[in-house]
Amino acid sequence: KIKSISFRCLNEAETASINLWEQYLVKPTETSVKSYRTISELSEWFSNRDSLRPKTKRAYKQSLKEFCSIVGPTRSYKRILSADIEVYLNSLSCSPASKQSKLRAVKTLFNFAERNELIKSNPAKNFSVKVKHEIRPYLLPKEIPSYLEACKPAFYPRALFTIETGCRSA
Repeated sequence: KIKSISFRCLNEAETASINLWEQYLVKPTETSVKSYRTISELSEWFSNRDSLRPKTKRAYKQSLKEFCSIVGPTRSYKRILSADIEVYLNSLSCSPASKQSKLRAVKTLFNFAERNELIKSNPAKNFSVKVKHEIRPYLLPKEIPSYLEACKPAFYPRALFTIETGCRSA
């Protein structure tokens, strides 16, 4: 059975049709992204999207939960300022690489909000964390024989292959 609705003006009808279309796009059981009010509600919805891989979801949830606890979980995401991002970054007591990862999650959340026209500009866009990339140490040619001698016989072929081809993990 189709339900009919009448409206007093064209504006009211357009608003209702936009809301209905958003509900259809999101899923009938989920709430529209535009209905969220607080930073914690938005970040929870953002980090639980079906399009994300499980590890990404976990990382986003952890980083954004920490961010929400610093800025205030009941605070409106529209009222987050660049100063709040700076306070968050300064409150982190971890390595620069971890800070960079956590900032990436916050930037992605606000990019998402900006793309969906929830906010006018991303308060985190001008922040970056410099990470010094160190070159990993390698074996010198004179160290290779002692390395191979230390290997168990079962691992010798793999160790030799790794040395001869330059294979390394990550």
